[in-house]
Amino acid sequence: MLFAQAAFLILGNMTKRLGLFASLCVVSVCLASTASLPVPTSLNFVDSDIPNIKDARQFESIALETQIDSLYVVGEGDFFELMLENLSYPMQVSPEGIISLEGVGSVSVVGITLQQAKAKILDLASKRYNPKNCVVRFSQIRRYRIPIFGAVKFPGQHSIDPQCRLSTLLRYAGGLSVGGNEKNILIFRGEKDTLRIDLTKKDFEASLINDPILKQGDRVWVPFFGKDQGIKVKHGEWSTVVISKGNESLETIVREAGYYEGNVAPIETIAIDIPLRDLFIAKYEDVQDMTIPVGSEIEILKKREYVYVGGSMAVPGRLPYLSGLSAMDYLASAGLIPQSGSFNQLKVTHKDGKEESIDPQKGMIYPGDYIALPKSTYETIKDLTMFITSLLSVVAATLMISASLKAQ
Repeated sequence: MLFAQAAFLILGNMTKRLGLFASLCVVSVCLASTASLPVPTSLNFVDSDIPNIKDARQFESIALETQIDSLYVVGEGDFFELMLENLSYPMQVSPEGIISLEGVGSVSVVGITLQQAKAKILDLASKRYNPKNCVVRFSQIRRYRIPIFGAVKFPGQHSIDPQCRLSTLLRYAGGLSVGGNEKNILIFRGEKDTLRIDLTKKDFEASLINDPILKQGDRVWVPFFGKDQGIKVKHGEWSTVVISKGNESLETIVREAGYYEGNVAPIETIAIDIPLRDLFIAKYEDVQDMTIPVGSEIEILKKREYVYVGGSMAVPGRLPYLSGLSAMDYLASAGLIPQSGSFNQLKVTHKDGKEESIDPQKGMIYPGDYIALPKSTYETIKDLTMFITSLLSVVAATLMISASLKAQ
């Protein structure tokens, strides 16, 4: 019994020592394997070894007017890409103006040229990676916001593309509002510089000096015309300001305001408010040669015009005239009955009594026109048949009543 216990203890001690020895052997093999791996001088990692991996094709394309050269000044929001063999590491300039490379450090690049920024990023990357295998690429130019205030439809800050010109920013802001003076636009650049721009000259000069490229930090102010600079013209919801020297006739002012570009109806009545005089209303033909002084306000009074529709319609009658609508638009508004109407026979009767056949999609419609959609031949014959049937039914009923009276 004692011999068996002693043998058991000896066997247990030997097993523990063999287990410890086996563990030490495994650890030694692992360490030897790790030591035999090459130390990376270039990036030979898989994608998961680098955080925030992003393919360059995911960047949005931006339309540029001119090529970005090495003298471009880097700013907050610009994108760079560190190319490491088959991998790319995107980096964006932070609002603090720095570029950060995880596990390496950060470097300030704002306010320096593109060439200098690339050199600084490469120096930063070389602290960990072999510079021979590193390439720094400028991948995307920044976007920024420019505030525009004054006589625009949507004042405030607008996000613009790089190399954006003043005219493009005005389009983003909805264009000039009523009374906007594009002859004297101010661009405040920095603390001291102020650019005075006459945007009306950009289409007549071979230079873009009056449509400058905006820079980050610019502020734009569009002034209003003063009472001593223009004449306000209004028609319903539409209004504008015409620059005047004070010696133009009412007809000239209305024409320069662009009224006839979107209206075919003649002007009948007009209201004129001249400074230091009472507002008066007159027939346009009586005052169209009148000289209008600067600072006046003119309102072209709206006359309600109608277009009349009839024929194979669900709701025949009159509809308000709207410039630019086709005959089909008016028919659709009145509830046309396509299964009974014939568009091949569509006729329009004008105010002067002249009748013509028109294309329902392309034909011009004027105030006072009468649009007639006649019934198709099939529908006409069907209606005639029903009328004759009804008439015969009445005649037959009359004869039957007459015969019964005679029999009595």
